[in-house]
Amino acid sequence: MIRNKSNRSPYVYSNEALSVQFPSEAIKQRKGNFGNTLSYVDSATVTMHLNNVLEGEWYFTVLGHQIDPDEVIVRGQMEINGVVRQQFGGSSITRKQGNGETISIADDLKSAIADCLKKCASSFGVGLYLYGGSSKPASSNTQQHQGNGNGNGL
Repeated sequence: MIRNKSNRSPYVYSNEALSVQFPSEAIKQRKGNFGNTLSYVDSATVTMHLNNVLEGEWYFTVLGHQIDPDEVIVRGQMEINGVVRQQFGGSSITRKQGNGETISIADDLKSAIADCLKKCASSFGVGLYLYGGSSKPASSNTQQHQGNGNGNGL
């Protein structure tokens, strides 16, 4: 579990602040399945955004992982203001060219965790527009955060 402890007083944040569009220089592209080009932001950008908007008051926890022959899968959850959302993240296992030997399962797991963190954040509206969905999160526009001194940041 990733935690950032603080003794902040309660504050109000807008879900719209979570779902603002990122500057164009923060958006990267990669080749996706079926020849599609996918736009994304890296996990450091998402983490900084969460910390800035929520003043570090969020949690991300890895609930489990699975290592398959060709990929690693991570299940995680994010909590913001008492609302918990779970997602999966994954990464292909990287192998040496030629002999196909595994390079680093740890690095593949870190990539899967970063993917999971971004997917969890998107379920709160962070970068959701990059997935082709609405930028509006499912919950109400404004939430009251009752700080309990157990915030989370990465």
